[in-house]
Amino acid sequence: MSIASMSPWDALGIAPTRDVATIRKAYAVRLKETRPDDDRAGFLRLREAYDAALAWAVSSDAKVLKRSEQFVFRGDTPNRQDPPPREWADETRADVVEPLPRGAAQAIANAFASGDIVVGSSLFAKALTEGQLALRDELQLADWLVKLLAYDVALPAEQLLQIVDRTGLHDRINQPRSRFLSNHRSPLAKLEERLWLPILLRRAEAGDASAQLSLARLYKAGEQVPRDLAQSVRWLKAAAEQGLANAQYDLAVSYRNGVGAELDGAEALKWIRLAVEQQHPAATFDLALLYRTGRGVAQDHVEALRLYEIAAKLGHMYAQRQLGMIYWNGKSAPRDDRLAVHWLRAAADQGDAEGQFHLGRCYHLGRGVPQDHAVAASWYRKALAQGHVRAAAYLGKLCENGTGIPQDLAEARRLYEIGAVQGLAFAQVNLAALLTTSKGGAVDLPTAFRWFLAGAEQGDIAGMNGTGMCYVFGRGVERDITKGLSWLAAAANRGQPNAMHTQAALLFDGTVTPRNLEQAYIWASLALRTYKSSDDKLPVLRDLYEKICTMLSVDNRTRLDTAVAHWKADTQSPVPSSR
Repeated sequence: MSIASMSPWDALGIAPTRDVATIRKAYAVRLKETRPDDDRAGFLRLREAYDAALAWAVSSDAKVLKRSEQFVFRGDTPNRQDPPPREWADETRADVVEPLPRGAAQAIANAFASGDIVVGSSLFAKALTEGQLALRDELQLADWLVKLLAYDVALPAEQLLQIVDRTGLHDRINQPRSRFLSNHRSPLAKLEERLWLPILLRRAEAGDASAQLSLARLYKAGEQVPRDLAQSVRWLKAAAEQGLANAQYDLAVSYRNGVGAELDGAEALKWIRLAVEQQHPAATFDLALLYRTGRGVAQDHVEALRLYEIAAKLGHMYAQRQLGMIYWNGKSAPRDDRLAVHWLRAAADQGDAEGQFHLGRCYHLGRGVPQDHAVAASWYRKALAQGHVRAAAYLGKLCENGTGIPQDLAEARRLYEIGAVQGLAFAQVNLAALLTTSKGGAVDLPTAFRWFLAGAEQGDIAGMNGTGMCYVFGRGVERDITKGLSWLAAAANRGQPNAMHTQAALLFDGTVTPRNLEQAYIWASLALRTYKSSDDKLPVLRDLYEKICTMLSVDNRTRLDTAVAHWKADTQSPVPSSR
């Protein structure tokens, strides 16, 4: 049977009946499948069938229509001549432009035109219930009512909501897409903006868990409602008890931090576990952290690793990064560079700056991937774009050395300074070293000393060596041999090879400090075994070592070699005072 030849009962999917309630129910069911937004022609046919069925049901002399009897929809009539459209209201006025049809529609229009929203909406609701309006009239009156409600700011929200409910406008407003896709200057958008919160509250009070969670978050943030942490927890608990994982997690965080509820670790753990059972990524990550640190549960690195892997596979960015670092460090799990790269890349691809930096380190060092300084630089740049300080310093090192990227000493200075001003000792010391030369800019010894000292006070042994050299030779600071020797000794005792070399030279020369050949021999020997084989200072050091050897007996050297063999760096000794 073609749509055009269907009876109203076929269109509604029911047998002929005079029961108006049955007709309305059938219409409501079909309306869910045929929305005016999606299928306007189908909706018009359905509405005409509904109007025809209602008209027959209330007619006292109507004969029973059989399913086989033809029902021609006006929307499908060939060569149909539509009446000219009637503009009942414009954007700012609610007056009628031309006379409206007699009966219910006319009465409603008159009320709307006079600005009597209460009476007009009541008449409109009654007409809708009794099926007194043609579809065209219904749609135009609904649009008019929306405009009146949107611009009547004096009408209380609760009364506004009652009118919306009675007149069937609720379905127009309560569509999730409407607030984002509609024209925000339209009357409907204005009405939505006024009513979405009362509607949300109604849904929450009716037991809608997602609405309860949304309301809880609004109360916590103080958005659209006064900030009320206790109310936030109340709604969180209502949603959590219905099994909503996001609410369970948020509630756990509230108990854990004592926000809106008494601090309660046991209650927090309970809700976190419930959320984890539903594979909530953030809850799984948090529970892993508890097992790793032993907070509230017995410390268990194996369980922590298992939970991190679950959270990482669920796409949790921080779990991916943490898992990558676990495999990188090889402390709580066997070191696995391949897995480290896999999970660090997953986090980096999601935009995690720390993951991007550490993935750059993997390429920089050739761990888990072939060494590639150019790729390392690209990941450092991505991390730097998000403000990652260490990425700036390590990218600066590549620029200084011209490794994987063109050498650019001025850029190296700029990048080191980014890290230096943020307190990164590595950047402070490298910037200071460039400032003692004309590489990439002018020599600036006072600033170089300041950065050497800043790094030294943080325990950086290269910074200690630089500070000592500045004091001993008066570079950028008033000469102070005592302070200089103190900083050099601190650096040498911690294993800094340049400081060891300088100590040996000064003790051999005897100008700055009394000559001590045995101590000079020990520091020269230690520097020889500490310097990298590629260091350009080795030839000078070997020459010094040979000179010292000529002045010591074989027996003395043998005895001193024993002390050298047993020497260990002292990383716990106090840092010298800068005063």
